[in-house]
Amino acid sequence: MMKPDPRPKDPSDDRRSPAIWLYPKEEIDVEVRLQFHGTGFMTSSIPSYNDTWRIHVDPKPPFNRYSSTYVDDPWVPYLDYDGFRDGEFQRVAGWCIHQKDLLNWQRSHLKEIGFTDAEIDDVNYSYGRMLLERQYKEEFFAIYPQDAAIVDTSVSLTVFPRPDSIYRLWLYFVPMTARAVDLKVPHVKKVERHGFSVIELAYLTDREIPSSGLQQTAQPGRRTMLGHRAGVECRK
Repeated sequence: MMKPDPRPKDPSDDRRSPAIWLYPKEEIDVEVRLQFHGTGFMTSSIPSYNDTWRIHVDPKPPFNRYSSTYVDDPWVPYLDYDGFRDGEFQRVAGWCIHQKDLLNWQRSHLKEIGFTDAEIDDVNYSYGRMLLERQYKEEFFAIYPQDAAIVDTSVSLTVFPRPDSIYRLWLYFVPMTARAVDLKVPHVKKVERHGFSVIELAYLTDREIPSSGLQQTAQPGRRTMLGHRAGVECRK
């Protein structure tokens, strides 16, 4: 195996989402494969994907590091990819927050769900700040959690050697005005870590769709694209 650059790459240089963290108990080579369903497709990745991530994982402190097995890529703190997602996405349960509260919100809520401080830092300095830098004119975000059952029907994830636990959560952010619809309280499963664990977290917006047209509430059995409809409002 080629010797990679030991310096970790700053993921904020590229701003992709989701992030995938792998936590083996020892230093190993791992294959990770993603399959986009429907009309979804990948647009970019770190490290380079090429049909499968073939990576070397070094779990030694102070942080996990990943590098491509057969090319001289730099170490990275997590696997990162971007693309368009097809699927049936729920917009019934979620949270509504002010944009200015996003960084504090994700710090407290992701911690409550079970993400580590290091994982929260990764999304805080990359995905959270990316959303704020887009400067949406709407004051609020509605945040709709998509659990593993929904995520798997959009993009399936296979890891070899097989991990003991896989946890996947996508958060779909929709810019909103300040008034009026009720959101049901979301029931988000907490992060599970057993043995060799794999954790995925994504922040998605309307930019991850090839076309718009999603209704305010996804209808059962209807296949839709992630997106948002202008003028939909949520309670302050």
